[in-house]
Amino acid sequence: MTRAEYEAQHPLGSVNIQQDGETRPMTEAEWTAWVDRAMEAQAAEQAEADAVAAKQAARQSGVAKLEALGLTVDEVSAVFGV
Repeated sequence: MTRAEYEAQHPLGSVNIQQDGETRPMTEAEWTAWVDRAMEAQAAEQAEADAVAAKQAARQSGVAKLEALGLTVDEVSAVFGV
């Protein structure tokens, strides 16, 4: 989700905060910081997902190369003890 989409779904004035036992709308500064944190969390989640996908793609590439040589992962693992 883009920042614009997130902001559209959670516009300033629509998000409340609890402080000193009372609920009030976030100030612009609080809201901006809240949106910033949400975007940072989303970016971190995406980076983790990308890293997992890259690792899987690298493994698949390695498996394909072994198969092209007529080998299996198990055979190579047995030879190298891994």
